[in-house]
Amino acid sequence: MNKSFVFCALLSLSFAFNSNAKIMKVGSDVAIVPSDQPYMIYKFIDLDIELTFTRQNQYAAEVALTMEPLIANKYEQTFGYTLDSTLFVGIISDQNQIANAFSTQGPLNMQINYIGGSQSVDQFATNSWLKALLVHETAHNYQMNPKASKVSQSLHTFLGSGNISFGFLPIQVTPNSALTSFLLEGNAVLNESWHDNGGRLYNGRYLAESILQAQAGNITPEFLFNQDINTFPFYDRHYFVGGFFQLYLGEKYGLQKVNSFFYNHSKFWFWPYRTNYAFQMTFEQNFETEIAQYQQWLLDKGKNFVVASGKQVATSQAFSALSSDQDEIFYLISDAQNAPELVRLNKHSNKITKERKSYLNARLVKNNDEYYTQASNNLDPTFIAQGLFDENANIKEGSEGKVIQGYIDGTPVYFDVPSSFEKPQMYVGEKFYAQVNSSVTIDSQNNLYYFIQKGKQRTLYKNKTAIFTLNDYFGFVTDVDAKGRILFIANSKNGSSIYRLDTNKNNKVERLVTADNVVDAKIINENELLLATINQREYQYIISPINVTMQAPTTRTFFFEESSEATNTPPSELSSSKVLSADDNTTTASVNETKEHIDSEGVASTQSALDTESHNKPHKTNTVAQLSDNSTDYNQLTNLHYSATSLAVGSVVVDEESRFIYSVNTSFSDPLLTNSVSLFASQDENALGLVGGGYQNSAYYIPFSMTAYGVYNDGDESEYYFYDPITNTYASNSIDLVQSPRDYGAVISAQLPLLYSGYNYIDIEATYYQDADNNQRSPSIIALNLSHSEHYGKAVDYYFNHTLSAFVTEDRSDISEGARYRISHSMPWTSFIGMSLQGVKTDFERNTLNSETATRGVKLSPFSNGIVDDPAVITMPNVEHTRYIQQAFVAQIDIKKQFDFQALFFTFPFSLTQETLYAKQRYFAIDDYVGNNNKIKRINYNETTVGVTFDILVLNGYTIPISLEYVYNDNTHESSKFNMYLGGSF
Repeated sequence: MNKSFVFCALLSLSFAFNSNAKIMKVGSDVAIVPSDQPYMIYKFIDLDIELTFTRQNQYAAEVALTMEPLIANKYEQTFGYTLDSTLFVGIISDQNQIANAFSTQGPLNMQINYIGGSQSVDQFATNSWLKALLVHETAHNYQMNPKASKVSQSLHTFLGSGNISFGFLPIQVTPNSALTSFLLEGNAVLNESWHDNGGRLYNGRYLAESILQAQAGNITPEFLFNQDINTFPFYDRHYFVGGFFQLYLGEKYGLQKVNSFFYNHSKFWFWPYRTNYAFQMTFEQNFETEIAQYQQWLLDKGKNFVVASGKQVATSQAFSALSSDQDEIFYLISDAQNAPELVRLNKHSNKITKERKSYLNARLVKNNDEYYTQASNNLDPTFIAQGLFDENANIKEGSEGKVIQGYIDGTPVYFDVPSSFEKPQMYVGEKFYAQVNSSVTIDSQNNLYYFIQKGKQRTLYKNKTAIFTLNDYFGFVTDVDAKGRILFIANSKNGSSIYRLDTNKNNKVERLVTADNVVDAKIINENELLLATINQREYQYIISPINVTMQAPTTRTFFFEESSEATNTPPSELSSSKVLSADDNTTTASVNETKEHIDSEGVASTQSALDTESHNKPHKTNTVAQLSDNSTDYNQLTNLHYSATSLAVGSVVVDEESRFIYSVNTSFSDPLLTNSVSLFASQDENALGLVGGGYQNSAYYIPFSMTAYGVYNDGDESEYYFYDPITNTYASNSIDLVQSPRDYGAVISAQLPLLYSGYNYIDIEATYYQDADNNQRSPSIIALNLSHSEHYGKAVDYYFNHTLSAFVTEDRSDISEGARYRISHSMPWTSFIGMSLQGVKTDFERNTLNSETATRGVKLSPFSNGIVDDPAVITMPNVEHTRYIQQAFVAQIDIKKQFDFQALFFTFPFSLTQETLYAKQRYFAIDDYVGNNNKIKRINYNETTVGVTFDILVLNGYTIPISLEYVYNDNTHESSKFNMYLGGSF
């Protein structure tokens, strides 16, 4: 799937720094784990929307059932059009416990919503995780779906979500796929915030981040608009700096005009990169002018912005929350290159210790003097679970499906993930305790502190007693001091800060530092705090003295709250952030004024404009008749829908002859992306013409794929050149050993995963393919693969990688056996070192050379197979022609050095984002056939490669690695060779 079609809507920086799943390629070509729970389908009666859910999460589907008509109605008004195809909404099972979601136009107009949001409850400032997902992801569907031109509309009728290109000239069926995430995610963050459900604009940390980026001089078109750059705050900038940019536009022009930009932009079917013109058309000012004015808007807001001061003890490129006990404060830091470091601050001595560990980057939890991270990872190929993970990313037994908040005398306090799709359901041991809207803090006396949201009222509870209310969506308790005073993070005028509530003094609220960039805080002693702060280029951890001022948190109010309907947005004179000062006393209400009704289950009753459910314990909710009575079982085959047709045509010159080339692919997919069908036809530069079809399925424990093809044009015949290892030369002619393409063929592959836990993966792969270029070769391959792979942040290579593959291949009764092994590790100064070994031997012994025996044995080729990873193929770039040998051994040592020099542009179509210098030395021991008697001779080669890879960002959104390298081989006819690759060469 084209990357630009996919928008991972709620990606947090901490999750971005963890290793990518190997089976679970969320937002790519797989949406759910194999062997997932059975799904149901509900089709809306009056709307072209289809809801997919499981019986287990029917309580969440009921929320979607209520909300989707409201969302569709509002978005049709504000975006100014109706979706042109069915919207498929997935409410995914708890076998996929991921704090994320994604929306896409390809293969279908769809969105996938995952259950894991209780892990990120303090970041999102919402009443409901599920509602935030639905409004955010549906905003993406409305951003991407419009086709304002007749050309795009007509093409969509035939091509679906596909594309058409003539050489290098593309024609966009969905023009808005050319937009980058700064506009897409930023607008979705704005749209998530006006549905009476809160949103991340209410989190002062993100306002602070935006002001700091303005002060750093980073509010520029080239820094913000380019999709992937390796600079702090990384992808966060699209969501939050982009979100406040959209807020700035909304305050100035109104929400409806802001959303109408996407319809206007979709008019550019021919060249959809005219951002300045689309802005001019919508706002009467171009994008660069608006960005310059947005920079000033932020600087004006930050005139009195205060940055935390004190003794810096650590920095980090990624944030994970602070944790503490009676003796120490502990947390993780990351340099975005290596495994994170565990940092511990002793409260009694202020001594700092740091130790690098291979933790998943997340909040630390301490249990029985062992440290774990509260994270999400595969437990096996069929289950992605949240829980406590040790330094090897293996789960602590008994924590599966739990977001652990802490312990009371060894009993866990946690959120139950399966029942927390909408809101966190807090348990103490096996007993349900409350439905909450923040993390939970446990003091030394085992009291529980947490917030519950009711509309825009955020009420603090001590155990089951309401004690204090904020008029806001954001705030969480972070610590309790020896006098029982409660420390909490909440909004300041310019960002977020740390406050203290004294319930013994009529709920007096004090601000403990003047800083506006405080993300988290813990008590060191009665005079000092450890602050986690966000800054211009990193997160900083600072020991700060307590400096008490009588100042209450700020209530953040946006322009859309002052209108009865967001579609009738007030004009630009409205302020986007109105402040209630401490003199208003709105945040120091008495206990009697703030107490909520507690029902028989001990759950605070909550209700808002879109909060229409009547249940407080969703895992025990009653079934909604409309949903259950009108649902059908989900069948992956019968739910295949036409997805897309992609067509590319062009020409090449071969031997001074101009040749027509083309490819066309038509695909069908289901809304859970568990299976797909494709039909294709193509003709390449060798005039080889293919037509066929394929089927892929990832729904079961063993994913598999099948492709069948026919050859309608033989194209150029493939000739075998006789090689003489004595003279190291090839014959000038093919000695009449002509290899013709086969008339038809097939490729079949399957994968049996045996282990997927922590950073370790084991599987068995089986592949059978019939070579389209050679009517004789039909290898069958079986391989056992074992790997341990750790990758962090923006590193160009693994922090640690250890892989072994043992394989056997069979081709025309010949058996080849071999193995591949690689180990690599990071080194200081963003560099990497690695070693690889490969060996393969065939039992075929050539006695005579003819058209059948010429292609039997181990394949030695200048090119790797781009379709099938055949481990019995040895690649040597300087070898002149492909030949078949008896045995080969290859050893390699390599080193890389990463550079992060950038040259960013907005209107110029190319930007440079990252560079890698590399060198590798390879030794080949080749056993080849000599002369007419075909005796075996050992031929040794030494190959030296030096090169550089440039990561080029094309048209602001498409990263294309371009590698330039020089290869010297001491024993080939062409000893020196210069290569250029699109992509890396390793």
